[in-house]
Amino acid sequence: MERLGKTEFAPEMESELALLVKRHHTTLYKVCRSCYPDDIYQMNALYNNIVYNLWQGYGQLRNKAREKEWVYKVAVNTAASSEREEKRNLETIPITQEMVEGLAERENDLLLEKMYAMIEQLETTEKMVINRYLDGIPQAEIARFLSLSETNVSTMIGRIKLKLKKIKEKDI
Repeated sequence: MERLGKTEFAPEMESELALLVKRHHTTLYKVCRSCYPDDIYQMNALYNNIVYNLWQGYGQLRNKAREKEWVYKVAVNTAASSEREEKRNLETIPITQEMVEGLAERENDLLLEKMYAMIEQLETTEKMVINRYLDGIPQAEIARFLSLSETNVSTMIGRIKLKLKKIKEKDI
């Protein structure tokens, strides 16, 4: 009789275990697939670990009627242990100020891109007013450029902001 770990089996028990794995292959596959949907190698490694744990615990299976439940429990617990083990073995990299600034710049670029896409949906005059406003040009200067009163420009800016807010809410 061969010895694997701490469990010994007679040949007939080995074939019973093989049949058990065959009967519950779909369940084992689903658990593995849910953990590693895009990584076939990780999925196969988890499947092998589950089969190994079924092998180790097979002698403890007392109630054959609850076999499916036991197999599922072993599979899920093995998957959870593998996930915890992976997290423990992750290598951490300290975040530098450069990384933070780079992320902030990319985030700002995305926000600006979204904002300009919303501005493109405005009418021509509204685009001219809001772009100058965003460039920091005073309302009095915008009013002179467009031959409007300062009050009119101020009102337009308020309405444009509301319009942009509605466009943003519609996109969400």
